Amino acid sequence: MFSIIRKIWIFRHWIHLVAISDEEGIVDAFYLIRKRLVQETYACVTFIYLVSDKSREILFKREFSILRIRYPGYFFIHFIRIDPDTFLFKHEIIEAVINSNTSPKLKFMIFGHSAFVTYMSDILFFLTGKLSENDIQQFKK
Repeated sequence: MFSIIRKIWIFRHWIHLVAISDEEGIVDAFYLIRKRLVQETYACVTFIYLVSDKSREILFKREFSILRIRYPGYFFIHFIRIDPDTFLFKHEIIEAVINSNTSPKLKFMIFGHSAFVTYMSDILFFLTGKLSENDIQQFKK
C-alpha cells in the first residue's frame, strides 16, 4: 500500500534527478544516489560521472553497474573522460540528457571539487536557460 502511494506521489511530481560528479565527489555521489534509488523519490535518475583522462580506473564502476541492473529503465549512467586541469570535455551527453528529458522538472546535484562544481553549475545554467538556484544542489569538497 505504501509503495503505491509513493508511486502516485512520484508520478504527480515527476522529477528527473541528474547527478554529476568528478572523482573527488564520487563517494558522496554514490551514497546519495543509492539512497535516492532505494527511496524511489524521483521518477528517473541519471548519473553523469566525469572521470580524469589520466585515471586508469573508474571508481565505483562495478557498484554503479549493479545499481543500473537493479533499476532498469529508472537509473541511467554515463561515464565521460575529462581533462582534470581545464575541465574540458564534450557537453553532448549533458545536452542530450537535458534535451531528451520527458519530465516536467529537472533537478541537479553536483558533487566534487569546488571549482568543478561552480563550472558545472554555470554550464547547466547556460544549457537549460531556465534553471533556478533551487534546481541545483552543490556538494563541494
